[in-house]
Amino acid sequence: MFLNLTFGNTNKLTNTHFINVHRWGCPPSKFPWTYDATETFYLVKGRVKIYPDNSSEYVEVHAGDLVVLPKGMSYTWDVIVAVDKYYKFDQQ
Repeated sequence: MFLNLTFGNTNKLTNTHFINVHRWGCPPSKFPWTYDATETFYLVKGRVKIYPDNSSEYVEVHAGDLVVLPKGMSYTWDVIVAVDKYYKFDQQ
């Protein structure tokens, strides 16, 4: 299930990717998060390790990465370097 996390190429973005987009930032910290909707985000700056619940495996996300986190998943975010991201939630 965790392998469904996908990365994208920002060169393939279209204007529709930026409708209803929000901005969020966070200092180094660690916290759990459950996704009630699919989140697509672009990490502008920072570095974070994303762990699925009950796992020691993680995916490390860096500035410049475009990531899709599926609806219904629970993760722990371990923010190593303060992050700044643009994101949107898709209820479908």
